[in-house]
Amino acid sequence: MSLLIAVALVAPAPQEAAQTAPVNLTCYLDQPSGARTMMDVTADEASGSVTTFVRSTGFRKRYAAVFRPGDVLFADSLASYRIDRVDLSFTLALKDIGSGRSGKCEVAKVPERAF
Repeated sequence: MSLLIAVALVAPAPQEAAQTAPVNLTCYLDQPSGARTMMDVTADEASGSVTTFVRSTGFRKRYAAVFRPGDVLFADSLASYRIDRVDLSFTLALKDIGSGRSGKCEVAKVPERAF
């Protein structure tokens, strides 16, 4: 019986587990030229990471991320990113030149997998 109680104390509640499941987003950033850079973003709160995939170039990168109640922050040596968890706004700040880009995300419709 003590084992059952111990498991109940460490196992996440179903609602908590659902909130930390990876979330797939489709995002864009507006460029100064007027073009849009389309990205697929996977935010994985349980692992503390965000993975981005730039559709036009095939560039994929995984970032360590900070998940706060209102936003998700991730960065590398060149840029920092922010996704608002309420309105899904997406911003990029380029560190060296002090400029940035803004855009928007939407929750991606992921097909049901067979396995």
